[in-house]
Amino acid sequence: MQHFPAMDPIPLPAPVWLFKLLHITVLSLHFVFVQLLLGSLLIGLAWHLRGRASQSSPMTEGSRRIARYYPTLMTYVINLGIPPLLFTQVLYGVALYTSSVLIGGYWIGVIVMLSVTYFLIYAANLRSGAGKSWWIQGTLALLLAASIGKIISTNMTLMLRPEVWVEMFRRNPHGTSLPIYDPTHLPRWLFIMAGSLTVTGLWLLALGTWQKQQDLVKPMMIRHGGLLAVVGILTQAILGREVIELQPEFVQAGLSDHALYHYSEHAWLVLAAVALLMGLIGVVAGKRLPSLVGVVTALLAVLLTAAATIVRDGIRDLSLLAQGYDVWDQKIVPNNQVLIIFLVLFVVGVAVVLWMAAVAVKAKPATGGTYQ
Repeated sequence: MQHFPAMDPIPLPAPVWLFKLLHITVLSLHFVFVQLLLGSLLIGLAWHLRGRASQSSPMTEGSRRIARYYPTLMTYVINLGIPPLLFTQVLYGVALYTSSVLIGGYWIGVIVMLSVTYFLIYAANLRSGAGKSWWIQGTLALLLAASIGKIISTNMTLMLRPEVWVEMFRRNPHGTSLPIYDPTHLPRWLFIMAGSLTVTGLWLLALGTWQKQQDLVKPMMIRHGGLLAVVGILTQAILGREVIELQPEFVQAGLSDHALYHYSEHAWLVLAAVALLMGLIGVVAGKRLPSLVGVVTALLAVLLTAAATIVRDGIRDLSLLAQGYDVWDQKIVPNNQVLIIFLVLFVVGVAVVLWMAAVAVKAKPATGGTYQ
């Protein structure tokens, strides 16, 4: 491990497989809400602008309904983003700490960018609820959120390239450069961006089937959601293939040889085919869809993201293993009492998060905009 700093002498309190299981679980949920926030900002802005330009009541009302979810989505993005980052630090700290320092100016700047994005999200929500134009706030929030994703993606890619760390530090020891040393970096980031269309499309399909109001917004949600899902799935399939093909041969071979990663790739393809079918049904059927379709599409969004997250985890492990860092080769001293307490709290926490998400979907709007 000549590229990496010395290992932390503090042993892990639980097996590596447990940390990885928890990491993939919360990271998948985080990705779902990140993609949902980005996609809903995009479709909400599109409906808002088109509705104002054409005096379309359904699009104007649809944008208002979507905008009411923005603060809630942002809350989930942030709170579900902290646990996977902590698990990453535990498992890959020797790599993540170094890459974070090398782009330290941008990495610290993420906190400021998140705060500004949160402010803009609330501003867009409140202006939408008051019937005012909010395209400026929404556009800035979308650009900032996508930029935050770009910075985080850069860090997560840079941690896989320890061979460039020394030269990068020599060129700029101040943490103010944001280079791209990996050909997979851009398609990896674009894969998540395209996932925003997929997840948001499936979410709109679910919302449309669950809507009780018999108005023009309901079929619009279903049709546009189906179209977004179709475009997103096809784009992700192309970008995902590119990400895999741009990996070094040993990473590609490792993904094919490892049962979990191999079957996760195939699972994503199968789920993508089902999501594509559901999207086409939404485009054709319009409002004539049972509520069960909404349950299926919501579940598809989570499972698709989880399958892609598992493959992403495999790419990271294989890339670091080739550089001399084996994540599975760490000292473990179990602390069962603390572990049991943590797992109980973790399960309760996830259950509360899911319950709150279900309540938010079914909630009626209160005066002022947000769902309560």
